[in-house]
Amino acid sequence: MAKRKNARQKKLKAPGLPPGSVIYTGQKTHNQSQVTYCRFNENDLFISDDKNDSKKDNRQDLFTWIDVRGLHDITLINEVGKQFDIHPLMLEDIVNVHQRPKYETIADRQYITLKALAINNEGGLEEQHMSFYFDDRVLISFQEDKDDYFSVIRKRLENPSGRMRRQGVEYLVYCMIDLICDNYYLAINRLDESIDALEYEMLAQFKKEAKIELHHFRVLSLEIKKKIFPVRDIVLKFIKLTEDKSGIEISAYYRDLYDHIIHINESIEMTRDNIDSLSDVYNTQIGLMNNEIIQTLTIISTIFIPVTFIAGVYGMNFVNMPELEWGNGYWYSLMLMAIVVVIMLVYFKRKRWI
Repeated sequence: MAKRKNARQKKLKAPGLPPGSVIYTGQKTHNQSQVTYCRFNENDLFISDDKNDSKKDNRQDLFTWIDVRGLHDITLINEVGKQFDIHPLMLEDIVNVHQRPKYETIADRQYITLKALAINNEGGLEEQHMSFYFDDRVLISFQEDKDDYFSVIRKRLENPSGRMRRQGVEYLVYCMIDLICDNYYLAINRLDESIDALEYEMLAQFKKEAKIELHHFRVLSLEIKKKIFPVRDIVLKFIKLTEDKSGIEISAYYRDLYDHIIHINESIEMTRDNIDSLSDVYNTQIGLMNNEIIQTLTIISTIFIPVTFIAGVYGMNFVNMPELEWGNGYWYSLMLMAIVVVIMLVYFKRKRWI
């Protein structure tokens, strides 16, 4: 999955280019692009990695799924776009990895772009730009990386008794979006686990580095929210379309997916609230530490006030001061200072100020 270490540093297209310019805006890579070609129905399944297989079999009873992996291969993207008459503006969005998730329709064809998310072992956010272009019989999926994100979907497709083989393209699209949403759950849970671990450390002992970690979590949760929030509108639009076009059966799955999206959005909001709560805890700990420091300094200053007074009195150089002629006057003054300090400490202890 593509790593975006700093979402604020983006490779953008040069200004002034005409609309529909197909320019890859992700990180440069030398990985080979791949195409997996699937044709299936309830009885048959054909899977091949030959890019030319789409031109060999003209059976009309088969659904078609073409999975393109590697958006950096602009030549391949343009070839697929030309073969399936994909609008140039859609091709532009397909290779623009910073494109906001959205849903569009042109004639009888539909286009969806989403972000697949994951939290890596270093606690950073990994994302991959996904696009789906489809009609009733043909689905073309575009993955940013060469790694097969939908291998589990392809494995399910091999089951001849599975619902995917019977329902066709719209159900296949549902399964793919559902897989992406399941990984949203995993990413948020991974983030929540890191936040819970930090909370335990903060409550056990003050952690100065917690401020940096909280800022990291806040930025991370904001990035996740930006990628996830538009998916709700995408699924809602698709529900309305499937109810009018495909009937209640397929739309029921998308309504269930919509419920998942609502729950995911609520989860990320709860995560952000948890981060804000920990920030309040951190600020409270800072305040308590400052109060303890001020209290300690105040007690020390208070103790030295009478000691300073005694020293000041006997430091005055008057002629008529009988105590100055005492042989043990110096020791008496020290004892008096010590007694005053002990009395004050006992008083502070009873008041529970120390």
